[in-house]
Amino acid sequence: MVWEKFRVNYVFIFEFNPREHVRWQHVFQGGALLFFLWTVSLAIFVLSSLPVAPPGLSWLTAGASGSSEAVTPAVWPLSLAAVYLVVLASQQYRADWWLVRTLGRIASAPLRGVAFRDFFLADQLLSVTITLYDFFFSVCFFLVDYWQTYSPDEDGLYSADEIRSRTCFSVNTIARPIIACIPVTWRALQCLRRYRDSRDVVQLWNFGKYCTAYTVILSSSLVSVNSDFLAIWLLCILGSTVYTYYWDSVRDWSFVSFTSNDGSFLKHARTRKDRLYAGYSYYFSMASNLILRLLWTLTISPDLIPLDPLITETGLSLFELLRRAQWNIYRLENEQLNNIGKFRAVKHVPVVLPGDQREYLERYAYVPTYKSMASLEDMELKSDSTLEEPASSISISCSESGGEDSTSLESFTRSASELTFRSSRNASVNDSSSLET
Repeated sequence: MVWEKFRVNYVFIFEFNPREHVRWQHVFQGGALLFFLWTVSLAIFVLSSLPVAPPGLSWLTAGASGSSEAVTPAVWPLSLAAVYLVVLASQQYRADWWLVRTLGRIASAPLRGVAFRDFFLADQLLSVTITLYDFFFSVCFFLVDYWQTYSPDEDGLYSADEIRSRTCFSVNTIARPIIACIPVTWRALQCLRRYRDSRDVVQLWNFGKYCTAYTVILSSSLVSVNSDFLAIWLLCILGSTVYTYYWDSVRDWSFVSFTSNDGSFLKHARTRKDRLYAGYSYYFSMASNLILRLLWTLTISPDLIPLDPLITETGLSLFELLRRAQWNIYRLENEQLNNIGKFRAVKHVPVVLPGDQREYLERYAYVPTYKSMASLEDMELKSDSTLEEPASSISISCSESGGEDSTSLESFTRSASELTFRSSRNASVNDSSSLET
């Protein structure tokens, strides 16, 4: 929604199909539907777990009356999971399985070249660490713990020691650090792959940023066993926060620059002049990002916070959701303005056209496309009769950006922007008429 308002061409950057991609309205509608279904499923699960069923809902209670017609409580969350999978599959079918294909590319790192959508989605996975914890525990619970028999005390309650002795709780201590390392490992491998393809030393510094996350995960695991490592854990959190905050401000967002064009160090930092959003929002984001980055390091070690785990994990998840949304807004803006990630051989990004012009160009466009960055011989010019992609989706992507190719492609892009768009679909229109853009 923010990207569309400020004309950030996310369709081009993410290589979406401009006719079939899921709009933000559809995402909100799907999220509202799933939240409603989750609320209903939670209410039914709670009612079915009561020892005495409410009036008229005796069929929900399992085991209270010994009736064979009672429904086990596990049916409701499992049914909800099945509905979620159906909704996700339907959305992905409409979007040509974009999410599934991108996740496959992420999981295969570093065997494949890294596109912008690969690194961007992998970064989103770093923000759902607590969700991955809960997902693992839920699967383990319904596969193992739910079917085991436990003996409550005289008051019908279970002691804390008895709960910790259950399979999923005991495995959780080992599984959590491993789960936290999975998205970090994917991003680290992507950085190494990009360094192999481009020989850009910046990718090694980016790899070092994710190595600091390993230190936080390892030190938090050590503290859970021996409290003598608490000082090391705090030092790792401080180092990771400073490193990631610097990277966000200087590299990912390019808010601040410390070097001039000749590479000399400047005594005073400079702020970026090219901006799409309101000026005050950048300074607010820089201040809030420091606090939110500190909280992110706690999401990969929430057990060490001396508060109720339910409150801690819920609060950290909400703050991380805000941080990631803020990061996404400015990261894509910087990608459009400055090609900071060097995922394209040229800096140019097509301007998002008004709705009526865009619709016309999507129907009657003569579109040159360049799909491979290996050489200019792979260029394919699409004729009017075999139109497959609209003019607003001219996609130029690469895994390597060389000096000669970049110069050639810049000339090609300038020529492509001056092409005349002609209509070949309407037989009643004079063939000699044309629309110049």
